[in-house]
Amino acid sequence: MAELNLYHLKTFYAVARHLNYSRAGEELALSQPAVSRQVAALEKTLEHPLAGRNVTAADLAEETLLWREKGSAARALVESFLDEEGISFKKTAEISDAGAIKRLATEQVGVAFLPKHAVELELAAGVLRVVDHNRLAVPVYCSIISVKDMHSYPAVLAFLNFVRKWATGHY
Repeated sequence: MAELNLYHLKTFYAVARHLNYSRAGEELALSQPAVSRQVAALEKTLEHPLAGRNVTAADLAEETLLWREKGSAARALVESFLDEEGISFKKTAEISDAGAIKRLATEQVGVAFLPKHAVELELAAGVLRVVDHNRLAVPVYCSIISVKDMHSYPAVLAFLNFVRKWATGHY
């Protein structure tokens, strides 16, 4: 392996912190293409891709799939998605607790399909990564039941407004 260049490491660190090549360039007073070249040079030195790689569910088929027990709605959704995409995992682990699935994923035992809100802290800490797939969008349905005419109270209206914003991702 070739000698590591500290400038390349510093540049990659800025990219990882900002999750954006342009913002990293602004911090380092470099152009976005210069940042890209430095990251590419570091990847070449390490002989390993570091950033900006799109990973698909199919790329993960060699990993162990951590998923819910048969009969759960989450499992049915994942099975349907994988069937439609023609993706099959060689190894699977059936786990009845979503928290346990998350812990195993953070310990790199396998990959999992989890609600984004359930892993916000792990994503922010960089412990887990999202594998985006534009066809795997899960609608959340919510029904609110109240006593007749209760919806006219300011506190109830504020709560309903919050729920609407939360449901649409605009909170």
